[in-house]
Amino acid sequence: MNPNRRIVFLCKATMGMLIALFLISSVAVAEEPPPYVKDWVEFAKASGNAADKKWAELLNHPDTWSLQKGWKEWRGYDVSDLLEEARKKGEIPKELKPGLVITQDNYKNFLWLPKFLPQSVINRLADKQWLPIKQIRVVPNTSYYLSKKRLDGAKKETGQFYVSQTGGARVKNCITCGPGGEDTWALRSQGLPFAPKPKDGWELVWLHMAHDVATDALYFKPIDFVMCNSKNKVERIQTGHLWWMRFHGRTDYSPTPEFPKQEEIFQGGAVFWLHPLDVKGLCGVRLRSFDPLKQDSFKVYIPTLRRTRVLAGSDTQDPLAVNSDLTWDEWRAFWQHISRAEQDWKIVGEGWILAPPERGMVDRGLVFTDCEYKSVDVELRPVWILEMKDKTGKYQYSKRILWIDKEWYYIQDTEMYDKKGNLWRTWWDDVRFWNPRTGISMWRGVGVWDSINHHHTYIQMNVDFEEASKGTKAQYFDIETLRTYK
Repeated sequence: MNPNRRIVFLCKATMGMLIALFLISSVAVAEEPPPYVKDWVEFAKASGNAADKKWAELLNHPDTWSLQKGWKEWRGYDVSDLLEEARKKGEIPKELKPGLVITQDNYKNFLWLPKFLPQSVINRLADKQWLPIKQIRVVPNTSYYLSKKRLDGAKKETGQFYVSQTGGARVKNCITCGPGGEDTWALRSQGLPFAPKPKDGWELVWLHMAHDVATDALYFKPIDFVMCNSKNKVERIQTGHLWWMRFHGRTDYSPTPEFPKQEEIFQGGAVFWLHPLDVKGLCGVRLRSFDPLKQDSFKVYIPTLRRTRVLAGSDTQDPLAVNSDLTWDEWRAFWQHISRAEQDWKIVGEGWILAPPERGMVDRGLVFTDCEYKSVDVELRPVWILEMKDKTGKYQYSKRILWIDKEWYYIQDTEMYDKKGNLWRTWWDDVRFWNPRTGISMWRGVGVWDSINHHHTYIQMNVDFEEASKGTKAQYFDIETLRTYK
């Protein structure tokens, strides 16, 4: 071979090898798991817990890494970034790390605990008589996010979001709305209004409302309400079927971006009671308008009377079930009517909270038996602290405090205060059945307790994603159709 040709050949071969090595290294970097996944893999090995291992396996997958990376790039940060920054600043105690176990016997040793755990939860550690929390285990953080299609909607939406003088969220020049998006209601958008950094309380509460239930529909068949009395005894169990529908701004379930013939309604909930016999056949439908000046459509069918009642906005403060600590304004965690005439919303702080992880795919994250919390898993979550103050003097709560997650804009804890300013109800141990490979979730377990009357309601959901996408039907949100449900 000609020496010159040999040199050219060797150069080309070397260049080819370098390109190949570059591509291989690039793929390797692209498939590198995020820090929190590595933390979970190591933690699961050390704990030996089967649920920990299964969760680590779900997280340790390229589909999870890719979706998480997309949300991190759009948001500009993830929980690992925020936690690393907080630890460098000394905002997190060194002993507050995965593996720490807090019990009723040692919780007083952690002087920093009130900074990371609401007093209402610390009270459950302190009280060995009513609704005690026997043990809290700290686990690694998980990065939470919504679906790929919701991310696409958030990226595509370039409309200008704003809060109107009446307190409604609106958007100018909406890109992802249905028809008539020149200046319309913000929750018609497939994006996330005011994300990733809301500038005040009004923007934050509407960002949370846009998060909605983290999907386009819910389907719980069945849902059980377990009511516990002050002596930690089950006094009643009530069972039903429950549906939830997002009518606009839809991304994951057909039809998108909105349901036809629902121009004024953006979300709705429906429930049909099956057990016990005294409530069998009782059903209710609540639909919310975009416009804060319009009250919700709220109808209940009462089988013993064989008639449908049209309820007023004040009736949303009634219990969702007999003896339940969950009112109609607490289902889906928070569903209070939002209006400048009725409330003031302010961001009163930010920081971290210890909250149950959303790993309902592997377990409920807690052991709740005999009306006691035998064990609860928690992780550190970055939050804004949002306060609602009632301006009317007529609402059941004078104040709400909501800890809203900075990663996926959902409530991690809520405290509700009565008209005298006393802590009344707490919503804390909320666990989602969240799929890290799709970003879609539904609830699996929720606990709400009444600190005044020493009463507790624990709610268990049976989750079916396939039925949620196909079985949640628009006709269930018509009370006259729902009453014939079998």
